[in-house]
Amino acid sequence: MRRLLAILLAVAAGAALPGGATAQNVCDLVYQQGGWSSSGPEGQRIINAGGPLNVRCANGEDLRADSAVMFEAINEVHLFGRVDYQDPTRALTSDYATYNGNTGRLWATGSVVFTDKNRGSTLRGPNLEYFRAGMGRPQAQAIATERPHLTVVPSSRGRQPMEIDANRITTAGEQFMTAEGNVVIDGKEMDAWASEAYYDATAEKMELRGNARAKGEQYELTADYIESILAQGAIDRVLARGNSRLVQERLRITGPQLQMFFARDSLQRLVSGNAPQSRGRSVALARGFRMEADSLEALTPGQRVRQVIAIGAAQGQSWDTLQVSGPTPQDAAGQPDTVAGLALGQRDLLFGDTIIGYFQSDSARAAARPAGAPADTSQNAQLERLLALGSARALYRMAPSSDSAQAARAGGRRGINYLIGDTIDLAFADGEVDVATVRGLKRGVYLDPAQRDTARADSAAARVAERTPAAPAGGQPTSPPAPAPTGSSTPPPADRRRVP
Repeated sequence: MRRLLAILLAVAAGAALPGGATAQNVCDLVYQQGGWSSSGPEGQRIINAGGPLNVRCANGEDLRADSAVMFEAINEVHLFGRVDYQDPTRALTSDYATYNGNTGRLWATGSVVFTDKNRGSTLRGPNLEYFRAGMGRPQAQAIATERPHLTVVPSSRGRQPMEIDANRITTAGEQFMTAEGNVVIDGKEMDAWASEAYYDATAEKMELRGNARAKGEQYELTADYIESILAQGAIDRVLARGNSRLVQERLRITGPQLQMFFARDSLQRLVSGNAPQSRGRSVALARGFRMEADSLEALTPGQRVRQVIAIGAAQGQSWDTLQVSGPTPQDAAGQPDTVAGLALGQRDLLFGDTIIGYFQSDSARAAARPAGAPADTSQNAQLERLLALGSARALYRMAPSSDSAQAARAGGRRGINYLIGDTIDLAFADGEVDVATVRGLKRGVYLDPAQRDTARADSAAARVAERTPAAPAGGQPTSPPAPAPTGSSTPPPADRRRVP
């Protein structure tokens, strides 16, 4: 809005200029075929001329129409029917137009087509007001209202034009454009919508303000403010601030501010974090996986999720998508992005100062597929590994031991392991923790799976054992196994209990 105000002030200042040097831009009728009449003294005549006709001005303007009325006192001409305006840098056609040679102001209505001769960009609409560059107005300005349409030809060769519709469009020179009111942008690399848009053709920068939304071939971005920078006509980087939300086929990231980095129009990396005037937590969500922290970084080479890094009071969780109907990246805005009401053994939790999530590549997934198995055509990012660094804590599910007696008691239920350490590394297979590695183990609790009636029997047996001085000969040991040393894989913690 500040840029638009500056443009309008410049227009008003130029329009208010007295004659001076621009007053010498006299416009004369040089050719006409129809009838002709005039009234008033020399220099103040009102001339009515039939056409076709041609009016030329001292500064190079050339105007043609079917008929015209000229007012010599104010150096102004009114043109009617098949209006054609030309100056060294602009061209216009319309049904009706008024041009003042003193101020360089052109007002046109009816099927207006306004063309930038240097760049080839075209503005179409029901009306347009144009001010030529001149004394006190270094750049030409054009203002179109009533839902005009602008075709912006990029400076880079080989790129498709950008189509813009808005309630009002203002241009300044060949560089700046401001669109206001229900802005719709149709571009080859990215479509966009906003309440207001600003475009700098020289810097190749587009700004979207108010309910901003940008959509590429494989992503959709929404925010209060979106800024995109182009390099040789291709998207190079995008910045989103305020309620930022990026949705890809396999990943969704929300946060106060998002920065996206592209290569050859393909998203390669994105960063989510706090902005000076917008603060909050960042969340990454994939199918069966959620990560939250003060800031996030996702590596997406070829627009495929490979790594997500969460920094600052990081939290990560995963769940079995076959058993739990959790949130997905494609859920509509406003839908919850957390999994509520899950039992203790229905998800894996990980906490740390920093958490890094590694996702399996498509080629690795294909290589791991058993021979003869059908190809995985899903577009879900498959979690491969979670690594927590600093003040790490983990609560995760574990399949029961292969021991037949223990498996029978578990009835298919999983054990639960709780660890506290300096670092915790969880490796996943088929969506479940397969191997856990801990460094600097401080505490561990293992909850053994068991059916409810078995748990009661074990509890009763334990009470009897407390009253018995010694276990019978050949009896099973009642004490849990000792914890594994720090750094071992799948370390059983010190406390071992049954899950009732």
